[in-house]
Amino acid sequence: MGKIPGGPDPFVGYSGYAPSRTHGPDRTRDRFLLCAEFARQENRIAPGRIINITSGQNHNPMPGQIAYVVTKAALDALTLTLASELAESGITVNAVDPGPTDTGWISDELRTRILRESPEGISSPEAIGRLVRLLAGDDAASITGRVIRAQASGTAALFDK
Repeated sequence: MGKIPGGPDPFVGYSGYAPSRTHGPDRTRDRFLLCAEFARQENRIAPGRIINITSGQNHNPMPGQIAYVVTKAALDALTLTLASELAESGITVNAVDPGPTDTGWISDELRTRILRESPEGISSPEAIGRLVRLLAGDDAASITGRVIRAQASGTAALFDK
């Protein structure tokens, strides 16, 4: 995400779903290092915004995907702690859990199940983008240390079935 004209400098960290072997300690370490480097930038004119994209899968069982679940749980913890560490510097740190988002990965069977349980249970990339843009802007200067669960109620539990 580029700089918002006249607004803060944002860093949006995203790691999508992938097989277990590609998640884990390395991805958590990488995200930490990227956040740390962003925070170290000394030529910052405007305050900064770190926005991590996470998932709610660490709140429900996800058999066979332990590395993914642990990585996302670590990202939530990183968001909360980093927000506290960077508060005095004017950098806000938040995370967004978009829930199921229609980016082409949802099978017809899963789509039917999600929509049966929660008619508005699938987010659009545009809707999540608007939330991220809000968090990256001046209007969110007082919002920090939050993991925003933007998914429709009940959809996270569908993935443990």
